[in-house]
Amino acid sequence: MKVHLPDTAREAFQFLSLAIGLLVVLRLAYAGLVLWRDPSVATDLAVAMDGLRNGYLFADRQTWPVGGVDLPGRLAVAVLVALGGGIIGALLGTGLDRLLNRAGWKGAVLWARIGMVLIGGLGVYSTLFVAPTEVAMTDAGIALTERPSLFGTLGLPFTGTNETIMWDQIHEVALREKDGQHAVYIFDPNERMIASTVNRTAAGALAQALRQRIAEETN
Repeated sequence: MKVHLPDTAREAFQFLSLAIGLLVVLRLAYAGLVLWRDPSVATDLAVAMDGLRNGYLFADRQTWPVGGVDLPGRLAVAVLVALGGGIIGALLGTGLDRLLNRAGWKGAVLWARIGMVLIGGLGVYSTLFVAPTEVAMTDAGIALTERPSLFGTLGLPFTGTNETIMWDQIHEVALREKDGQHAVYIFDPNERMIASTVNRTAAGALAQALRQRIAEETN
């Protein structure tokens, strides 16, 4: 005996299957990207950066996020955002079908897929390359970038404010424990947390590298 599902139910199952498959494919693709683009690390600073990156694939190896959700959590949010884009697309397609007096669900399905691809693509890009808060070591000093985000997880591309703290303005670097994390602070003289990780070795290596760089720049 065959079970016949309504078109809407069948499409819902297809979207759910697509979401699960997309999550698996993204995780595998990320692993492949890491193996392809990341050279082996040897210096203490490179090891620190690797431990602080939290799954992001920043082009600059001396850039890292401050806190935030880990990679699996970000991927899950990206999939949910893609599904949301599909729902918005379906509503838009349904409205267009009614406006044009077209029968069936073809318009809704088409626009749902378009919404999932567009919004999902932005979600994946943010997952891998756009953190809500980023820090970078530059020749001038410590560069801070803060962006608005979705659910405090996915940074919004092409937005944000930038600030650079010059090396000669930083007079102290401290390593502390906060909420089960190892946090690195700088004082300029304001207290700023510029890294937070469960990896104590990475946090300690970063703090030491910052102290050395400050000493080099101020002597």
